[in-house]
Amino acid sequence: AEKEQGKMFKSIFLLAPLVDSIVSEKRIQYRDRLNISIEVDLAQSYGLFAEVNTMDLKRVISNLINNSCEAFNSATGGTINVAIRNYRDKVGLIVADNGQGIPESIMAKLGQQGVTHGKEGTASGSGLGIYHAKKTITGLGGEFQIASKPGMGTIITITFPKSLPPKWFVTELQLPPHSQIVALDDDQAIHNLWNGRFQSARAQDQQIQLTSYTSAENLIKDNPDASLYLMDYELLGQQLTGLDVIEKMGISSKSILVTSRYEEKHIFEKCEKLGVKLIPKNMAAFVPITIKS
Repeated sequence: AEKEQGKMFKSIFLLAPLVDSIVSEKRIQYRDRLNISIEVDLAQSYGLFAEVNTMDLKRVISNLINNSCEAFNSATGGTINVAIRNYRDKVGLIVADNGQGIPESIMAKLGQQGVTHGKEGTASGSGLGIYHAKKTITGLGGEFQIASKPGMGTIITITFPKSLPPKWFVTELQLPPHSQIVALDDDQAIHNLWNGRFQSARAQDQQIQLTSYTSAENLIKDNPDASLYLMDYELLGQQLTGLDVIEKMGISSKSILVTSRYEEKHIFEKCEKLGVKLIPKNMAAFVPITIKS
C-alpha cells in the first residue's frame, strides 16, 4: 500500500531487515577504523512495521551513524548501538553512541538549520545532519528526539506509529504436539538455527520432530507427511526453487517460505497465488515459536 505525502512516497515496511542492511553497509564503510564498533539489537523487532519512505529513512540512519563516527576521538574510537524498540502503539529506532557528547549550549540550538557541532572543519558535523534528519522524520509523520551529555555520548530516538503486519507476514510459528516439521534449505547454518530455536521452545518434550533437507529432489522423493514445511526459495545448484517444491508436492496450505528475497515482486505474487505466507530469512532467529495445546 503506497501513497504520496508531499514528495514522499510511503509504504508499510518491516523495519528490522532495513536497519540490519544499513548496519552491515556501515560496518564495511568503517572497517578500517578498528576502534569503532557498530552494533545492532533486533531482539524486540519481530513483526514491527511502520509506514515510511525507505530511502529517506535509510539515509537518515546512515547519516546519524556517520555523525557518531566523525564525532569519536580518532585515537580512542567508540561504540554505536542501533536498536529497534517495541512500544505500546509505536515503534522506536535508537541510534546511541558513547562519544564525546554535545554541550548544553549547543544542544539548545541543535536541529536548527545552519547550527553544527562535531568534527571541526567539516560540513558534516552532527548539527546539519540533525537538522535534516529531524525535518525528514517529522515529514514522514514520525517524532525525533535527541539527548546528549558531554563525555557520555548521544542518544537519538526516532518513533513512528505502528502499522498492522500485512497478511503475508507470519506473526508466530504454531507447532502442534506429536507432529513432524520439515525444513528445506541449502544452508546448513539455517538448519542449525531452526534446531536451536526448536530446542529452546522444548519442542521435543511435545514429541515434535524437525527433519532437515538440503536437497529439493530428496524431499520430493521422501514425500514426508508434515504439519509444517519451512521452505527456502533459492536452492543453489538445484533446478527447483522452494516454491516449485511446494507446488509439486501440493503443500501450499502447510508451507511457509523463509527467504531473504521476500520483497521481490515475482516471488511475492507467486506466494499470493499459492496462499503461502513468508518469513524474512534474517528474522528466523526472532519469530516467536509456540506449541499448540
